[in-house]
Amino acid sequence: YGSKFESEKAYENYFHAEKIYLKLNDQNKVAKTLLSKSVLQFNEKDFIGSEKSAIDALKILKQTNNDALTYEANNLLGVIYHEISEFDNAIKYHNAALLILKKQNVPFEFQSKATSLNNLGAVYQKNKNYKKALEYYYESLKSENILKDKPFLYAAILDNVGFCEFKLKKLDLLPELFYKSLAINDSLKYFPGIINSNLNLSEFYIYKKITVKAFYYAN
Repeated sequence: YGSKFESEKAYENYFHAEKIYLKLNDQNKVAKTLLSKSVLQFNEKDFIGSEKSAIDALKILKQTNNDALTYEANNLLGVIYHEISEFDNAIKYHNAALLILKKQNVPFEFQSKATSLNNLGAVYQKNKNYKKALEYYYESLKSENILKDKPFLYAAILDNVGFCEFKLKKLDLLPELFYKSLAINDSLKYFPGIINSNLNLSEFYIYKKITVKAFYYAN
């Protein structure tokens, strides 16, 4: 339901599911339901509600050994706090997510480590600490099979690296990084990524004073 943006029906289903799983004392499914609700609330820009749902899930998960869901809860809270510019909290929860991964109970093909490293980089990027952001981005690119397992993530990291290098006026890898990201996003038909790559290319060509290309990628 959430993916179809049928928000009211989705909320209703999550509410009933949560009540059923509470009666069954199934803590993992209660937590999973709360996290699904949190994602829906985040997408609806209800950040206070999203934060509460994720924190409630995390409290329940502390009574379980479910590392995958505990990782998901911490990562989600990091993303929420990033969105509302609470950078210290964002860093705290993303680091907590990385710590969970050291137990090696989350399947590697999920590329969770690369995801969290990219998310940490994004926090520093938003805070205009581009050098620190690049440390995390380059570390995330070391993840084995990232292009195969999560090509859209790999493309996003390339864009992020390119953006930070551009802001630091280090242009040796540009615009190639943006073009590589754009090619991957285009092959996936991943429109948010395509838009981001195009905007980065436009900004790059504005800086280089190549007006025709700047306009082309801006439209």
